[in-house]
Amino acid sequence: MSSSSFSTFKVASRSAVKGKGKAVLRPSQIQLGGFDESPLWNHVKVTGGAASGGGNRHWMCNYCNKKVTGSYSKVKGHLLAIPLCGVTACKNLSAEIKKTIKKEHDDAERRKNIRILELVTADKKLVT
Repeated sequence: MSSSSFSTFKVASRSAVKGKGKAVLRPSQIQLGGFDESPLWNHVKVTGGAASGGGNRHWMCNYCNKKVTGSYSKVKGHLLAIPLCGVTACKNLSAEIKKTIKKEHDDAERRKNIRILELVTADKKLVT
């Protein structure tokens, strides 16, 4: 994937939120390299790109309606209640939803780490 595919904000799709029947905006799959790598975008509504550029965008939590300008790191900090992320934790998540969100995130991280390991292993084979 070229670095230029990350430079432009584009809202790609309107997909239905499970059980809610309403459409939400997600960042472009081109930008993220696949939604599976960043599953927590499913739990916020992206309302636009931030003027500051980078990976920042305007988004609103689907559970508490908090409006934030920030990257995926802030989405993760908000939904997983990670301290020192520059955003407060979501106060409207039930224990069951928190558990589901944490599992989605952990599964995506595991898949990402496996892909990285496969790339490193393949690269080492090319060098030797």
